[in-house]
Amino acid sequence: MRPESHRGLPHWQKEGARYFLTWRLYGSLPLNVTADHWTTEGAKFVRADSLLDAGATGPRWLMQPAIAATVVKTLRECEEKGQLELGAWVVMSNHVHVVLRPRCDLSKVVSGIKACSARDANRLLARTGRQFWARTTSTGGSETRSKNSASQGTLNKIR
Repeated sequence: MRPESHRGLPHWQKEGARYFLTWRLYGSLPLNVTADHWTTEGAKFVRADSLLDAGATGPRWLMQPAIAATVVKTLRECEEKGQLELGAWVVMSNHVHVVLRPRCDLSKVVSGIKACSARDANRLLARTGRQFWARTTSTGGSETRSKNSASQGTLNKIR
């Protein structure tokens, strides 16, 4: 394992591990939920994920096929460049779940995916200077949880 530091907090990346990640559109959860969810695990993750699935608040740009396609294209390009091994993934109306094995620093891989897909999506939406993705990325765990998530069926689709 190697330690990384993001926003002053230690983060650990296990070499060769797969990670279950979730990231969401900026503004897709009410503030009280984001403060509560993104700092804890377990039942609070499920609660926030259920709210995201309901799509009751905030933008739902990923429902537009061209916007969702930018995320998928970016994921596949990162795999082709050797930055990651892509496992199961699903693009929802306002968030993304993905299982991946990074081939380099996990935070750099995720930052790259979010930056490239945000740039392309904002271009399609004719938006400039506004945040597309929320800054946080939820890590649902490595290895064991990833295997269980992927074994629930091939998710690789846009919903």
